[in-house]
Amino acid sequence: MADFLVFFAGGEKLIGKITFLSGMYQGKAVYFRNVLNIGRNPSNDLQLPFPSVSRDHSRISISGGESTIKDLKSNNGTFLNGKIVQEKTAIKSGDVIRISSFEMKFELLDEKDVDPKLIKGKTTDFISAPKSTVTGFTDIKNINLNDIEKDIRE
Repeated sequence: MADFLVFFAGGEKLIGKITFLSGMYQGKAVYFRNVLNIGRNPSNDLQLPFPSVSRDHSRISISGGESTIKDLKSNNGTFLNGKIVQEKTAIKSGDVIRISSFEMKFELLDEKDVDPKLIKGKTTDFISAPKSTVTGFTDIKNINLNDIEKDIRE
């Protein structure tokens, strides 16, 4: 089975997929419905616990068949296809989002095309994550910042 992060928050028949293109989460994916809040704060749907990521950094929304990204007044900005996001901006499948050093590809999928085994309710979980990446952790929100920075240096 591939490595995945999974978050679902109920709603429509469209699923957003974010695939990490670089860094320690490279190759992992986040699946979500409706809204994905991203930031350093543990209350976010996707927590990226790095000092260069703002507490509440950005939000991706899917509504009525359309998807948008909004920077939440982050210190270092949110980038879409290399350009800074200054207001709520439409995104489409294949677009590349960059937050800090994290590059991620966005895809909009029909729910029927997503493996139902990936649906885990209102949680964020690693599935079959390589031990070298997340040793001892079962939830992205429990990863220790020092361990992440150590992995990046190695």
